[in-house]
Amino acid sequence: MEQSKADFLLLGVLLRETAADVKKLNAALKRLSRDADVWVGLPEDHPARDTVTGVRYFTRFQDLDLALTERITRTSPR
Repeated sequence: MEQSKADFLLLGVLLRETAADVKKLNAALKRLSRDADVWVGLPEDHPARDTVTGVRYFTRFQDLDLALTERITRTSPR
């Protein structure tokens, strides 16, 4: 994130990872969320859901759409 200067990252997770993969994913999310807002879309019953503090998780497109609209409204110059 530091190289790109991004302050927002949106990821989609579809696959069922092994426990080791989920652990790696969580470590990466924790690291990334120090420098940027990190949002993750995934299935409702995915084992990585709600596991990293500071990461925002979405399981429905409607909730993501609302959050994106709020973010755009909040960050747009007036």
